[in-house]
Amino acid sequence: MTDEQTNEENEQPEVDAIEFGEQWLADVFERMNFDLDVSGEAKEDKLYFDVSGEDAEILLGVGTSAPKSIESIQTLLSAALSRVGDKRQVYVDVSGFRDQRAERLDSVAEELRDVATRLGKKVTIAGLNSYERSVVHKALEEDSSVKTESEGKGIFRKLSISPA
Repeated sequence: MTDEQTNEENEQPEVDAIEFGEQWLADVFERMNFDLDVSGEAKEDKLYFDVSGEDAEILLGVGTSAPKSIESIQTLLSAALSRVGDKRQVYVDVSGFRDQRAERLDSVAEELRDVATRLGKKVTIAGLNSYERSVVHKALEEDSSVKTESEGKGIFRKLSISPA
């Protein structure tokens, strides 16, 4: 066997990541007996999948479990896409939940910025996942009155907003 034959056998076939992701999610939801629709699109170097339908609320869960459910599905889909050769960042949203959450986090970021600058002290917020922390960082990145920083490790990671 030549090196060329070995390389050809190890190469992954070209896969349409959007089609693959939509089908993968649809299969998972079908096995769960959920009535959900999936649509995907590629923007820049990221893959976005939106899930909607009759059973979306069941998928979201109640209270704080919603972000965890979405993150879990996103992690599994990302791993599946990675196995077929697509390493792009994957975002999964359910009925606009993440977009709504991002809007709320933008408002919270502005309120915390105001508190930090008014008091002249660092304000810390805990309990945000990495996506949510990045939303707050981005919301305040152009504001020269404050600086943001993530501190800690794992589930103890916090985001701080300090006067500049």
